[in-house]
Amino acid sequence: MKNKRMTIHRIAELAGVNASTVSRVFNPNCRNSISAPVSQKILAIAEKYEYAPKNSARSLACGQSFNLGILLHDLERDFTSPAYSLVISEFCREAVRHGYQAVLLPVENGNFDQGTARHIRGGNADAYLAGYPLMGTESMQELKKRNIPVVSYISDKLWDSSSLRGSVVYLDNAPAFEQMFTTVREYGFSDFALFCPEGKFNSSRFVFYEQYHSYGLNLKERILFKAESSPMLLLERARTAAKAQIKRILKHQLIICSTDLVALGLCAALHEAGITPGKEISVIGYDNIEENPAFHCAEAPFLATIAKDDARAGAEMVRLLLRQLKNSDSKFEPEELPLPARFIARASLGRV
Repeated sequence: MKNKRMTIHRIAELAGVNASTVSRVFNPNCRNSISAPVSQKILAIAEKYEYAPKNSARSLACGQSFNLGILLHDLERDFTSPAYSLVISEFCREAVRHGYQAVLLPVENGNFDQGTARHIRGGNADAYLAGYPLMGTESMQELKKRNIPVVSYISDKLWDSSSLRGSVVYLDNAPAFEQMFTTVREYGFSDFALFCPEGKFNSSRFVFYEQYHSYGLNLKERILFKAESSPMLLLERARTAAKAQIKRILKHQLIICSTDLVALGLCAALHEAGITPGKEISVIGYDNIEENPAFHCAEAPFLATIAKDDARAGAEMVRLLLRQLKNSDSKFEPEELPLPARFIARASLGRV
């Protein structure tokens, strides 16, 4: 039966140890300093009486909040993004596994750098996940002053490492694009078209698309369309745009799309025109959205795509932050962790 009066001091009494020993066992960062038999005895007593330490009590004992802050500047877009929602959800799960909790901290309206600095000064978390554009001179000064670690997730490493602010988990797109272009050439294609919303060619990822000539391929056309930034609307906008430009699209044997949402919108338009993707026209996407548990694909995945492990990125960022928190006596040195993407050839990519 649950004992509402159970406290750390009562557990210490039952285990025959000091209350500070019990506190260290409940602190993932300090548990290794206590012998395994003692830790197991304390945890067994806590489980028997259904006791869970309050974060406020743990904070008083060791001066930590046991919060990992997630700084976001566009909550609606981040939560509806099939890719980034995986990053956030796995970050939260991994934090809980290690005895922490993730807290969402909006940085909106105005100067992102100042907004981030305000959260840091407020002591809202022991460490932070922050989008790379949210951190500037003011926020980095606050982090250094308080010796607080920060990590970012970026889509690739096409940036100047001298501007590194904190640690990063970055997506290594190079292996996936090499696999994609090699496979496309092996399947007999000599040219292709890109299908993409306007403005997306400013993305650093498109540097990899421009390497097509190294594989003996020819980019025949860029087919652009207007689309809102909302991921929820992107599929329908791509379908509508593809229907409106179907004659241009039918001139090509292979269409490479900026994302899976764009590719699936294109495939829907092709089906409506009586065309089977992978037979008359091949289609490639980016994101591996059909294996995303939140997407609920009714059929087996058919879209050829580039897969990146966003869930792993979320978990790795927590581990990186906690590793640095354990070494809080020393100055944090920025770390870089690459996560290679891979190309998956599926039915939407047919042979010439």
